[in-house]
Amino acid sequence: MVGRYYSRFLLTQELLPLLKSANELGEDAKVMSILGAGHGPPVDVDDLGLKKNFSVIRVVLQTAAYMDYAFEEFAIREPAISFTHISPGAVDTPSWSNVLDYDQWVVQLIRPVLTPLIRLFTVTPADCAESMLYALFNAEKGFNRRNRKGESNLEDKSGKEEVEAEIRKKVWDHSIETTSVRPT
Repeated sequence: MVGRYYSRFLLTQELLPLLKSANELGEDAKVMSILGAGHGPPVDVDDLGLKKNFSVIRVVLQTAAYMDYAFEEFAIREPAISFTHISPGAVDTPSWSNVLDYDQWVVQLIRPVLTPLIRLFTVTPADCAESMLYALFNAEKGFNRRNRKGESNLEDKSGKEEVEAEIRKKVWDHSIETTSVRPT
């Protein structure tokens, strides 16, 4: 959770003075986090930090949702700055070929089938980078949530504003408490 969420939250928090200064000087002030924007499940507000029910898959899913709420709150607090959370989707990086390079006979047997399938569902690193930069450079001030092509994937939350605000506040308070430096 530290690598996927808390470090991103704290880095954004610590960079805010520089972002505000840049904005005051007329420079672009933009932040982007590349994670699973819009793909998180409902946040389990009774288990923030996953202290009761920890698993790797819960970390992956919950941290994506935390980032959505945190960037939305950053944008509310600092409306002159752009906060973009984006989901790159599956990118054809060396990690995919590492999976296919195992010497196990089963992997070698299905490798001819898996290789084209992986390419069918992934994008190249260059295409991914282009989409990420497009999203960053074209982000408006406030909160932006983008898909793998850099397009907005904000859903309509009409009628859910009060519930969403309550969840956002709980995630924010938890994040501040968790990332606060405590004297020893």
